[in-house]
Amino acid sequence: MSAYLLLRHVHVTLALISIGLFVLRGIPRVVLQHPLNQRWLRIAPHINDTLLLLSGLVLMIWSAQYPPAHVWLTLKLVLLVVYILLGIAAFRATTAPGLQKLLFVMALAVFGWIVAIALTR
Repeated sequence: MSAYLLLRHVHVTLALISIGLFVLRGIPRVVLQHPLNQRWLRIAPHINDTLLLLSGLVLMIWSAQYPPAHVWLTLKLVLLVVYILLGIAAFRATTAPGLQKLLFVMALAVFGWIVAIALTR
């Protein structure tokens, strides 16, 4: 297996871990209105997502596919920002519970859109 393919598999694995951690935090916080207070669950997503972003940047450079030249990559990056903002708003304590649920579902949908784009490229 080439180093590029290995890195791509690592990137996909990190993406799966990322959405898993998002759901693991979101179900208790948003759906059940009872946040998990485990420290590792507040820290692990940030570490994982940093590695996910770094692996994505390396893949982008390695393949010489840059956002302005490739519309699909630009869209993925814009959707990533939307996903992050929706997640932040969904987990914010001051957001109304009904709105939290809507934002959480919207964040999941945006993540699914990002994955759909990745699978078609």
